[in-house]
Amino acid sequence: MTKTERIGVSTTRILTFLWQNMPESERKAYLNKYQEPFNLAKGKLPMKSAEAIIEGEDRGQLTILKDDETVDYDDNSREYIMENENNEEILRAE
Repeated sequence: MTKTERIGVSTTRILTFLWQNMPESERKAYLNKYQEPFNLAKGKLPMKSAEAIIEGEDRGQLTILKDDETVDYDDNSREYIMENENNEEILRAE
């Protein structure tokens, strides 16, 4: 699986660069041939991890932010500062 993921990542990087210059007919041909295999290789969140995230939020050990826009690091306070799209501070974390 690791080798397959590496191939997928490398191909994605190449396509990101080339996709904008490909004619629509070539884009469709590529997707018809390769979209399914790449979808199978994409990483998915394992059920055990998803359950741990939900459980952590239920217990109050984890906060899931819905309006975060940016995360900056403050060298002086050594904290991460999360801000929304209006540049308002949402949360600070060490």
